[in-house]
Amino acid sequence: MHVRTLCVIAAIEVLVAVRAHPQTKTDVDKQWEETKQKWTDSARQQEEQRQAEIAAKSPPGDPFKWAQGITNLNAGRWEPLGAYDDGKLVLYVTRKDAMRQGNVATVWFRNEWRDLQANGPIAYRSGVEREQFDCVARTTRVIAEAIYSENSLGGETRSFTHPNNSWEPVVPGTRGEEWINWACKLTRPKKSDATTK
Repeated sequence: MHVRTLCVIAAIEVLVAVRAHPQTKTDVDKQWEETKQKWTDSARQQEEQRQAEIAAKSPPGDPFKWAQGITNLNAGRWEPLGAYDDGKLVLYVTRKDAMRQGNVATVWFRNEWRDLQANGPIAYRSGVEREQFDCVARTTRVIAEAIYSENSLGGETRSFTHPNNSWEPVVPGTRGEEWINWACKLTRPKKSDATTK
């Protein structure tokens, strides 16, 4: 509960107690302070417990220490692009199989999660996506993906294709904008390619 809600509850308790047992103003003030302190301490304990749970998952120091065990990076020539969600996700990209057809850049992304993701047909910790970006319209879509039950693209796997996924706009100031900028820059036609055509 929020501290404000706890204080309101405490105030109601004090008012009920005052009406039931008339006391001097000093006694009421003292009871109010004790009740308020009790609720504040309770809220503080809840917040400390929440912070302890977060710290247990990501020990002090390097919040990405868990990611140091990620392997299988060289085969796909995976490079880190960014870390997200307070250290729970590391995103990798590869220049391998990157292509450009007209305005559309097509690239692979790889996700490695610290925590097990349970929102798919299998629980997973890593995955890859073949994503397309329209560099002029500033839209994107995923055309293929695979998820893996373990980090480093290991364990049980499920693959999916989405050739008819609709194009979605890339929202400025989001990760999506970072990704489309990377993909479009990577696949931009070289000047020598444009002059020979």
